[in-house]
Amino acid sequence: MAGDGVDEIVYRRMDNINNNVPDYLAEYTFEGRWEKVIEIYNDSPEVHTAMISKHEGTALHMAVDLYEEQVIAKLVDAIIRHGTVYKALTKANEVGDTPLHVAASRGFAKLCKCIIGGNNERIDLMSEKNNLME
Repeated sequence: MAGDGVDEIVYRRMDNINNNVPDYLAEYTFEGRWEKVIEIYNDSPEVHTAMISKHEGTALHMAVDLYEEQVIAKLVDAIIRHGTVYKALTKANEVGDTPLHVAASRGFAKLCKCIIGGNNERIDLMSEKNNLME
């Protein structure tokens, strides 16, 4: 049925098949089932750079956009633990925004600090430019 969201989820899932995204990562992310997203991030480091959609970016991008502070901390921890920091935290959405760009553009200082680290250990992420050279 038009407007019920089913077509959109099916499209997203089909769009993600070639990106090696576990079947339900996009679905769980769009439904806000963050405990499942965290579980997938902990178990499957290859999803740290998986695009759930071109516009939204990764699950981390979406968590930042929605200000899911505790989720972001757990996703960043999984990224650090699996050693995918550079690839995951510099992954850009369709406009070239990294998760840090998304946080900064919305004025989410606490989320920026979570991404760059409490002791600025990932401060180099601030040098990443988006499509607008920001």
